[in-house]
Amino acid sequence: MSRLTDVCLARPRTTLLAGLLVALLFASGLPRLELRTEGRAIYPAGNGVVKQSEADAERFRDPDQVILLISARPGGPPVASVAGLNFLKGIDRHLRALPVVDGGNVRSLASLLEPKPGLSSLQLVREYLEEVPRNPAEVAALRARVRRHPLGEGLFLSSDGSTAAVYAPLAERVSRREAIEALEAWIFRQAGSAFDLRLTGPVVAEVVLGRMVLDDLASIIPFMVLAMALLLYGCLRTPGAVAAVMTEVLVVLVCVLGAMGYAGVPVTLVTTILPVVLMVLAVADEVHFIERLQASQGETAEISRAGRRAAAKAALREMGRPMVLTSLTTAAGFLAFPASNLLPLRDFGVFAAGGILLAMLSSFTLIPALIVSLPVSWWRSARQRPSDQEGSLLSPFYAWVWRHETAAFALGLSLLAALLPGSLFLSVQDSWIDNFGRASSIAAADRLYNEKLWGTYRFDIVLESEEPRFFRGAKGVRLIEEVSGAASASPHAAGVISPLTSLQVLAEMTGRPRDVSRLTPEDLRTLMALSTLLRSSLNLDHFLSRDAKAVRIRILVKSADYRRGTELREHLRRRLAPLLRGRGVRFHLSGDLPVALEVVRTILTNQLGSIAWSLAAISLILFLALRRPAHVAILLAPVLAAAGLVLGALGYLGLPLGIASSMFLALAVGSGTDFSLHLFHAYREARAAGADHTVAVGRSLATAGRAVRWNAVVLGLGFLVLTLSSLPPNRVLGLLLAAAMLAAYLMTVLLLPRLLRATRSGG
Repeated sequence: MSRLTDVCLARPRTTLLAGLLVALLFASGLPRLELRTEGRAIYPAGNGVVKQSEADAERFRDPDQVILLISARPGGPPVASVAGLNFLKGIDRHLRALPVVDGGNVRSLASLLEPKPGLSSLQLVREYLEEVPRNPAEVAALRARVRRHPLGEGLFLSSDGSTAAVYAPLAERVSRREAIEALEAWIFRQAGSAFDLRLTGPVVAEVVLGRMVLDDLASIIPFMVLAMALLLYGCLRTPGAVAAVMTEVLVVLVCVLGAMGYAGVPVTLVTTILPVVLMVLAVADEVHFIERLQASQGETAEISRAGRRAAAKAALREMGRPMVLTSLTTAAGFLAFPASNLLPLRDFGVFAAGGILLAMLSSFTLIPALIVSLPVSWWRSARQRPSDQEGSLLSPFYAWVWRHETAAFALGLSLLAALLPGSLFLSVQDSWIDNFGRASSIAAADRLYNEKLWGTYRFDIVLESEEPRFFRGAKGVRLIEEVSGAASASPHAAGVISPLTSLQVLAEMTGRPRDVSRLTPEDLRTLMALSTLLRSSLNLDHFLSRDAKAVRIRILVKSADYRRGTELREHLRRRLAPLLRGRGVRFHLSGDLPVALEVVRTILTNQLGSIAWSLAAISLILFLALRRPAHVAILLAPVLAAAGLVLGALGYLGLPLGIASSMFLALAVGSGTDFSLHLFHAYREARAAGADHTVAVGRSLATAGRAVRWNAVVLGLGFLVLTLSSLPPNRVLGLLLAAAMLAAYLMTVLLLPRLLRATRSGG
């Protein structure tokens, strides 16, 4: 690297021009960047539940669907009123006419078939709102009839009559974003009505989430640039240092994001934080380098171009080795992510590692060129730097650690002993709706739907038989009935939909008993023939395959999350296996909720695996560089202790691990070794110069310790910028990363001096 740096210092303008050309080349890839926030973008590749759910969606003809909630306004009439039912019927009619909606398959109380007794198979069926009630008595009679429908007060009208739902499948060849924007514009035009209209459901959530991601990228990145510039000026006190480092940050960001565009790698929920992570970590080594550069300039009292060139060479000779090691260990931490079977995590790891290595290369090329090219006046520090004599410059905290290293070590162990047991109380919890703030409109609509109706999350049981038309016969119908009963009795099941629902409606329409499994073969064939004729009106294709060899029984769950989903899944597995044994029918679980469980489980498992791979890779790099296992152990001990502190605090506070919060640990392990590496390097340099242990510790705290402190401040406050995100998971991740960085700094300073003495690391 030294020869490359010499060339860049000798030809700074050529170096800067080359850097500009490279940045422009990658910048042309930025317009190719795509945004993908739909759930399937973070599905684990090759996962059985995911593949089965996708196959079921195709088999049972699942369309993209939005839910339109109609609710009463404060002081206004309920939906279950003459005015409300007229409004509902009008909304159903207007919604069907929108080009972005598959109008023929819109479902609401207005199109729900009424199980009115006495109809023969040749008579026309009747819908509930074929004639809208004209007075309160007729409304009451209608509500009583709706209540008898198996789905009436679960899917279409709330039990208190205040809320109704309309289910609108989207038209083919219309993008989700286009459809949602058109629906929102249509709803805006209804603002003068007496009822509130809100969109909800997974499709709406994904589109809204995409907007939030774009807003985050548009607002947080400029704020982050400003924050990093202020932080750098606060610790380095020279405009030149700020300009040089921020130029490097800009080049790294442009190159990494441009490379993602060229490679066709989209921005997902996982990679949203990549720009912030790169901005924070790209400056870490520069703080140490420029701090040392300023110290060298202070020692020679010369800031001319020649003086800066000499100071840059001296600083890189002193800091080059730890800078390379910290960059390699940080990149190794990220390169553990490609072992994941989640494509977004792999992308995040590869491009983050690439950005870190590019920043390292810039430290030896772009930064030295800028150091000698920027105006001399930009390198005059706003504060006078004292000399680096051990003990004389130490902050009160460093001075105490220096004089009482055994007590400092004991304090670090005490903190760890006090907090680490809290990790035993850690739990796993996550929910898709947690991506939104509680006060957001999408969260409010989701709460209303889950409060008034059966729930937005779907948990499907799919039964399969090898016998043709099995589920049209008595045995198949009886099995559907038994499994539906077991599903209804499951924990957290708010409601159940299956082909049995349609058969019960048809049975009542034709004057037959609703206990359809007890019907004669002839009556059952009649109902099956009717269901075929009315399969579109009954949505039968969503629950019974055309060959009748497969059937889907759907459980709807209110306010579903990881805990509830896991309890429901385990209950069904225990209940269904003995129920189906020996009956020639197999089952599997699919749908929104099982897939969500797999995503959370896979990400958490991958994070634990990434931590293990990170530690292995970092240990190997350190061992190859230092050749002593004891040195590797003492360098990793502080960051592992810091991880224990944060995990323990999470456990005591009752804060669970989820998709976002679990990522902090792997990120912290990869970047937290920077502090111990720089102090260790300064300590060994002092020992090599003849200092004893105590003097070497004081000297390393006085020199590298200052940069380490500022590095911790920059990293901690830099990650805290994520708390400005509109996405709650990003805010949590920002807090955890900041806490992990500050904990790593604290444990490094408290533990490292005593560990260095114990392992005799001066050799």
